Amino acid sequence: HLLGMSQGGRIALRYAITRPGQLRSLILQGPALDQYAAPERDDERVPMEHYAELARAGELAALRRQWLAHPKMRRGIGETAYRLLKSILEDYDGADLLTMRGDSLDFSKDVLSALTRVNVPTLIVTGSEETEARKQVAAKILELMPEAEEVTLEGCGHMSNLGDPVSYNQRVLGFLARH
Repeated sequence: HLLGMSQGGRIALRYAITRPGQLRSLILQGPALDQYAAPERDDERVPMEHYAELARAGELAALRRQWLAHPKMRRGIGETAYRLLKSILEDYDGADLLTMRGDSLDFSKDVLSALTRVNVPTLIVTGSEETEARKQVAAKILELMPEAEEVTLEGCGHMSNLGDPVSYNQRVLGFLARH
């Protein structure tokens, strides 16, 4: 069983197309998808190159502050979850951003067209307050993957695992029990 959230969902999909026989199930929470760019509103776009510049300049406090303030991270989570996210981010050193250059998220395999051949039970977890772009990604995956199903968590955003951890865990554990 493999669960990937956000960019981790992108990695999980890459894994699924290269090693489908090694998966019993796949769970994706607000995933990104290679070769599919749904239009994003400016306020929802994560300024990765800007964050990378901050990391390269050693401006980690500014990077953490800006990342935490981004609407994608704030929408649909309460103060308790926000404090947890903030404490997790205190240890973030930006190392992954130091090697990032514009196209570093590209992948040589065509993930998008390969999804039609992934026949593994897949759950897509989407918050009702998720960005429209990520909702479109979820819809695209549902269209392409024959074993995919979606669950929407009401009142949650991109960080639905923090927005409503009880419902999130119930849905994930229920899916795992079926598979």
